[in-house]
Amino acid sequence: MAEKVALDINSPYNHIAIKVKDLEASLRFYRDLLGLPVERRLEEPQILWLPGVELVQLEEGEEFGFTGHIGLGVGNIEEACAYLEEQGVEFDVPLKDIVWEAMGKGLKLAFFKDPDGLSVELVQWRDL
Repeated sequence: MAEKVALDINSPYNHIAIKVKDLEASLRFYRDLLGLPVERRLEEPQILWLPGVELVQLEEGEEFGFTGHIGLGVGNIEEACAYLEEQGVEFDVPLKDIVWEAMGKGLKLAFFKDPDGLSVELVQWRDL
């Protein structure tokens, strides 16, 4: 049996991505009613990030679904990905590096599926 590697999932960047029918209605609910501030926004595709929640606008013709993915913030993404690959996990999106200039931050991320086909994202943030 392979030695277990701690994935260091203790980051404040854990979230669930929800595909929503009406992004503005969802924004009113999560921001205005529940009080979650918008941390960042992407226009194309339309995505809003709030603490613990990522709201993704359904595309035209896309069927409503509960979730897009579960995001897990980790402190050791390269080690985590290497371990998962050793265990036979295939990545839908291999480890990649993204820079958010406006936030002064960068992130590394990778996506894979759980046994039921739910998309899981590993993400590690850093200051630029």
